[in-house]
Amino acid sequence: MNALLGAIATEGGVYPNAWNKFVPRPIYTPPHPKMWNETTWPREYPLSMNEMSFLLPHFLKDGRAKIDTYFTRVYNPVWTNPDGFSWIEMLTDPDLVGCYVALTPTWNETSYYADYVLPMGIGSERHDLHSYETHDSQWLGFRQPVMRALKQRQGQNIKDTREVNPGEVWEENEFWLELTWRIDPDGSLGIRQYAESKKNPGARLGIDEYYEWIFNNSVPGLPEKAAEEDLTPLEFMRRYGAFEIKNKIGKIYDETVGGEELDDLNVDRFGRVFTRAAKPAGPNIVPIPSPDGDDDGRRLAGIKVGDTIKRGFPTPSGKLEFFSHTLKDWGWPEYAIPTLLQESRSSR
Repeated sequence: MNALLGAIATEGGVYPNAWNKFVPRPIYTPPHPKMWNETTWPREYPLSMNEMSFLLPHFLKDGRAKIDTYFTRVYNPVWTNPDGFSWIEMLTDPDLVGCYVALTPTWNETSYYADYVLPMGIGSERHDLHSYETHDSQWLGFRQPVMRALKQRQGQNIKDTREVNPGEVWEENEFWLELTWRIDPDGSLGIRQYAESKKNPGARLGIDEYYEWIFNNSVPGLPEKAAEEDLTPLEFMRRYGAFEIKNKIGKIYDETVGGEELDDLNVDRFGRVFTRAAKPAGPNIVPIPSPDGDDDGRRLAGIKVGDTIKRGFPTPSGKLEFFSHTLKDWGWPEYAIPTLLQESRSSR
């Protein structure tokens, strides 16, 4: 309805959520796994929007895989999923899951079956970056563990959050950095490098350096704004807790693609423009769908409108789509246009 009315990126209309969200590039960007995980993204569900985690027990019971060590984070599948008892069967079978670790702020039905229950901090007990689609803007928020921030302002040297958080809560960033550091003590597994300090090679990356790098390098305008108050970017965020990066995002689909992104172009009969140029490594790494490139390996850069190449939408056509060729091509032509889905009922 919004598309038919032209109410996209207009006042009173709607915005694609990724346009108003900012996820800053971290100090390290490890590569993606080399193998496809079919227990998370099964081939039977090629158009699934999110990982099919609720099907995990059934896949393991079918013999597709065995999990050596399984972590859950703020997840209570025994209660949340409609087939909770299948999770109990999986978590209590050592032939399916060797070790189960529950990261959770509360005791729950699934934690009962965990080998380790690790107390996870709530919002006031950990550092965290967050950005929401609240209005036509991009902004970044910075949570801080309250007790740690208090003790540091009182002049105390706090090494990690377990020293001050109730219940020995160890914030996740520190936990994962330390776990990575210990799993790969000599670097032979290739993951220790992503938990190593840049300032002090050979030492583990700390929380202050982690966020200091992000605020110095990945949040446009923040260093300049902080300098106006004689603060470092980290000090600014510790004081104010939020920063607006850009106001009035506007119609991103109508942006003109820059010349640096255009190389060895291929313009197809639909006006889609494919380029050899790599996608610029910008500071915002919010996930956005990536339509397929052309047959020669070029990526989709935009769509030709008159004599100009516009950014377009992240769809196969580069336009807002009423008819979905994807659904038709994958065998669901009856759902290729918006329609009412009728629930099938067996006769009694």
